[in-house]
Amino acid sequence: MLRDDAIAFARANASKGITIEAGPPQSSVFELRCRKVPLLLVENGHDLLTLDIFGYADRRAPGIVTLQDQMASRLIPEGRPGKPGPISGEPSGLEALIMKHRDGIDVVQ
Repeated sequence: MLRDDAIAFARANASKGITIEAGPPQSSVFELRCRKVPLLLVENGHDLLTLDIFGYADRRAPGIVTLQDQMASRLIPEGRPGKPGPISGEPSGLEALIMKHRDGIDVVQ
């Protein structure tokens, strides 16, 4: 659905220089550009989907932010995106091991 939205956006705005680099239909990455300048990059990785909008994209293509919002509204977030996890006062076991062997810091002492 996200790819279809991006293709429709590119077609509707082709006269303004908007193009899409979509690759084959099974590709997990596509990018919208305005006169070869990146606007929006979508990567559907194995564990993570990212929608990256580039700086000043809204000045080059004012509808790009609306498209990004439309795309994001179709997604169901897992967990609480953007919320930091608990802060621990002590390093984890792996962090302690790395600190000990790489940095010479023994956190047990």
